[in-house]
Amino acid sequence: MNIIGAKVRALRIEKGIKQSDFLVMLQVEGLCISATSLIRLEWQDRIASVTDLVIIARVLNVDMNDLVDLSQLNLKH
Repeated sequence: MNIIGAKVRALRIEKGIKQSDFLVMLQVEGLCISATSLIRLEWQDRIASVTDLVIIARVLNVDMNDLVDLSQLNLKH
């Protein structure tokens, strides 16, 4: 389950970053990702690794916790 994709997309758009620019920024930071993979991640069709999370958070200049939409998890307390 991908619980970060929608949040990543929303933050990228909020910051005025085009998807093509975001892709380059991620690649410069060391994330080996294709345009197709980024689209799949943003549309919640690709699961992000911890490394992905770290680099995405760094590029978006947000805390990793800001990427996680816990409302999508079905957690039982």
